[in-house]
Amino acid sequence: MISNSNSPSTPSRSVRFEIVRTLLVNALAPYLIYALLKGHTSNFIALVCSGLPPLIESVWSLLKRRRLDVMAVLVLGGIALGLGLMAMGGNARLLLVRESLVTGLVGVVFLVSLVLPRPIIFYLAREMTTGDVPEAVATWDRRWQDLSWFRAGMRVMTLMWGAGMVVEAAVRVDMAETLPIQHFLAISPFVQYGITGALVLWTLWYRKRMKQRAQASSMAATQVSSR
Repeated sequence: MISNSNSPSTPSRSVRFEIVRTLLVNALAPYLIYALLKGHTSNFIALVCSGLPPLIESVWSLLKRRRLDVMAVLVLGGIALGLGLMAMGGNARLLLVRESLVTGLVGVVFLVSLVLPRPIIFYLAREMTTGDVPEAVATWDRRWQDLSWFRAGMRVMTLMWGAGMVVEAAVRVDMAETLPIQHFLAISPFVQYGITGALVLWTLWYRKRMKQRAQASSMAATQVSSR
């Protein structure tokens, strides 16, 4: 009885902890590091150091989970791009947009996948939902083959996420070119997570709508078979 009364609050506490941790690692820590170092070194070196907390967090997540999630891929891709810019003599402004360029590139990949037989969201959702269990994967593949509303839903979600990431990248690149570096570091994470949060909320709503369609389709099939 006691465990039941405590259980509902546990997920919400976990979600709040993850939100706070993400903001600390990806927003507050980079901002403070840059603010502390900018008067003692170049903007470029200060920006490189400000990227260390997200990099360390991503490596820790990789070692703990034994796999890369989407956020880790974006962060590590941004760091790799930043190192490439450093090797080519890139300036501080170019280093600011490294993650935005990666996000924009991923968004373009999402949009390009719409012309392929199956869009990228289908594969991502199948992996997260089935855990690569063969029977569950086969069921997921049958949905794609048999249900037109399911195929349309996967394409709509791919379109929304691809367009959202491209828009986010464009906004942050514009901010990097027009705002002072310290202001960019303070505002950019909220733009990034704001757009991502909006996409997540839309996805939850759209998944609910897809489930309603699935129930309606199942009821219609039952009625037809009973006649």
